[in-house]
Amino acid sequence: MAEIKDVTDPRFEKHISRKLEKLFTKADADKTGTLTYDEFIAVVDSINYKLDNWDMQLILAIIDKNNDRVIRYGDFHGLIIDLIISFLLRNKAVGTEEELKIVSKESLRLIYGDEINQTTQVLGKKFKAVDPETKGTVPKEELRKILTQEKHTSIKERNLLLNIYTKDDAYEYKNFARDILEARYQVIISGTLESHIGKVEEEMVELFKKKDVKGNGLLTPQQIKEVLLETNFSNLTPLQIYSTIGVFNPKGENRMDYKSFAAHTKATILQYYSLEAIRRKLEMHTFGKLNMEEMKESQEYNAFEMFGLFRKYDINRNGYLELSEYAKCLKDSGIKLSDPELVTLGLFADTCGNNKIDYEEFNKHFPSLLKIVKMHQIFNDSIKPPEKEPEDDA
Repeated sequence: MAEIKDVTDPRFEKHISRKLEKLFTKADADKTGTLTYDEFIAVVDSINYKLDNWDMQLILAIIDKNNDRVIRYGDFHGLIIDLIISFLLRNKAVGTEEELKIVSKESLRLIYGDEINQTTQVLGKKFKAVDPETKGTVPKEELRKILTQEKHTSIKERNLLLNIYTKDDAYEYKNFARDILEARYQVIISGTLESHIGKVEEEMVELFKKKDVKGNGLLTPQQIKEVLLETNFSNLTPLQIYSTIGVFNPKGENRMDYKSFAAHTKATILQYYSLEAIRRKLEMHTFGKLNMEEMKESQEYNAFEMFGLFRKYDINRNGYLELSEYAKCLKDSGIKLSDPELVTLGLFADTCGNNKIDYEEFNKHFPSLLKIVKMHQIFNDSIKPPEKEPEDDA
């Protein structure tokens, strides 16, 4: 069979699928249906598509979801083809006008810097807690446990940290902010979000169905959040997930139609979180077109009064609020927040992932979380399509 090398050829996908299957079977000498990382890398390298180290690490981070360093053919077959096609299309754009659309790593600090600093602050305390001798490192298994439990990074980012930056089974956590920015940058410029977008809605619905034990097509916001935080097919960060839920469910209803939500999420990804959308946000920042007045207005609140409101809604005096109570507390505060921002802030403020906001979380993190959520919305609003004027019946 003739070699098909043109990634835009309609036959390319089937061609590479057959080729990978043949190579995987050959490499799987013990017939276990699995390959080690080294065996898998050798298989992909043998195709000679000139993927670089970051491409390979991203492939591993995505297809080996639980990071057990074993690649199963059944787990990766369709996804690996999407990834390779994505990387080849990106490489094909090098040297063209398309390349000029790729953002720089440093420019991403404008969008993600505060969020990454907040994550670094929260996780830094966790890292130090398992470093009693203050060596500045945490064992790889402890790093895995902390990143998995805390839900402040995506699966792709988590696996990149575990695979690339962990040396001799230990991680030097002073570099966390730098490393997570690098990981996020590589995920964004990989093009994997855009290449896989056509399948995102269907895959989300299938995952939601597994949670829908009643079979009524409804899930709670917390269930939606849990599913999306554990998916490896989208590039959404935790904050982007919370914001997407907030925009779809601005009143904080306890049940959400997940098929409608999946369609909404696909549209949201394309509109606000694609590489092109990020480029446009940075452009709006460069030309001073962000509405920073909203940020100033949201910062005008009294911390003592906020604590009083927290106590008011903590009827049982147990030191925490449910997410719905937290939203009511914020509404009463007078802080200028839209309904979607209220929901987003509640989901984001749950730093322990237990669907409750305790006073310690509130006291330590509220000012920075408020700033992050507002800035996130300001960036999104800057590229929001103008609302259509109602048609004149006359």
